[in-house]
Amino acid sequence: MTNVPKPRLCRLRKRDPTEEFGFNLHAEKNRGHFVGAVDKNGIGERAGLQMGQRIVGVNGQLIYPSTAHKEVVSLIKKNPLRTELLVASEEIDQWYTENHMEYSFDRVDLYNFENGSSVYEAKQQFNCKFGHRTTETSRKIS
Repeated sequence: MTNVPKPRLCRLRKRDPTEEFGFNLHAEKNRGHFVGAVDKNGIGERAGLQMGQRIVGVNGQLIYPSTAHKEVVSLIKKNPLRTELLVASEEIDQWYTENHMEYSFDRVDLYNFENGSSVYEAKQQFNCKFGHRTTETSRKIS
């Protein structure tokens, strides 16, 4: 299938465990987990998070509307210095729902916080058994 919209992979990094990731997690029963308020100039905003995005994956694990809120919080806090969130806009989420597609960490837009745009396509393969990741990236020409 061509032109499949890609969710955004946002990498949040802290310098110190006492810092906040800079966003609120909002859950809606039977709808899923969403990015709530995002702190201006905070880690979340710099990583590409936007209010209203649906969180569809955390640190290599897909998140479903039925995933318990407590489990999502635990996955985010698993590493006190970093987390990776796979997020989808309302339009992308609607497309996946209408086309009966499941999200994947294999094809994502990787947000480049240095200039505030999605400039890379990333194909990532996760090896959960051994806990490592292989990434291939290619720059989009625009």
